[in-house]
Amino acid sequence: MKKAIAVLLSLALVFCTGIVVLADNTISSVEPPDNTASKNVTATYTPGAEPATYSVDVIWGDLQFEYKAPDKVWDPASHVYKDPENNLGEWIAAGDNTIEVKNHSSEPVVVSFAFGYAEGYGADDFTYSFGEEDSIELPAATPETTPDVEVELTLSAVSVIEEFEGPETIGTVTVTIAEPSEQ
Repeated sequence: MKKAIAVLLSLALVFCTGIVVLADNTISSVEPPDNTASKNVTATYTPGAEPATYSVDVIWGDLQFEYKAPDKVWDPASHVYKDPENNLGEWIAAGDNTIEVKNHSSEPVVVSFAFGYAEGYGADDFTYSFGEEDSIELPAATPETTPDVEVELTLSAVSVIEEFEGPETIGTVTVTIAEPSEQ
């Protein structure tokens, strides 16, 4: 019985003790006549990041060419037409043979142009050119400017091309956009 009374008294003491909570910046009084209290709320501004953003337009021309074979020369001795010497024929643009690249990016870009020969064709048949440079750096865009470059694809005969039917794929142009390398 003594133990039961001791347990009951211990529980009574536990429930009678007050709980104390301490907090920093507590308001300990209120202002008459409205009996209110107030505290200023503060904030700090952190600007949003401006990450590098890349946006480039590639505007393709027709990139269609016609190969005009050289006129044959009649050989009166053999009574056959022969290919003329020193005339390889010519490649003529049959439309717009340009590629334009516009940089709308927040950063400068390097634009590279490459040509890959289709199966059955190679540098022994014709050569290609994009002008003086195959790689050009364009500066970042600004509200006033959109940097751009336009190159013209030209083809030059290296040998006489045999006859082929209709439009035929002779190669592929690839435009590569990259970040400028640090030098």
